[in-house]
Amino acid sequence: MPTYSADDIIGKSLFAKKVVNLRKFASTEAPILAKTTPGDLVGVVYSYIKNPEGVWWQIKEDGKSFWAFHGPGYFDVQAIKDQGVKTTQQKIKEEQEANMSFGDKALNLLKKAGIITAAIVGAKTVYDIYKSKK
Repeated sequence: MPTYSADDIIGKSLFAKKVVNLRKFASTEAPILAKTTPGDLVGVVYSYIKNPEGVWWQIKEDGKSFWAFHGPGYFDVQAIKDQGVKTTQQKIKEEQEANMSFGDKALNLLKKAGIITAAIVGAKTVYDIYKSKK
């Protein structure tokens, strides 16, 4: 399962995939102010906290603040991706590629070209064998 940094979610819109309870403060004991239905815009994340219950997103709208618990499958991950948020793994890979020397980049390009060439030669060889048997 892909993981995202909570810091990258700040400023992004969350959309509900399940019923999400919007609470007065970040606790399952807090009063429920409203409930979403699947597909609803929950709101734009202003901040978050992580407490023993898990991660809570703070949403501020019209001068009011509420909290939404981040449970499994609660929010639309595709909507987060569509807003440009990258997984932790994607960011690590991009950083590694950015830190590669020119020689390493050239070698990787040659490896990819070699694999493609080998696949083409292999396909042609199979085709030639097939054609010669007819």
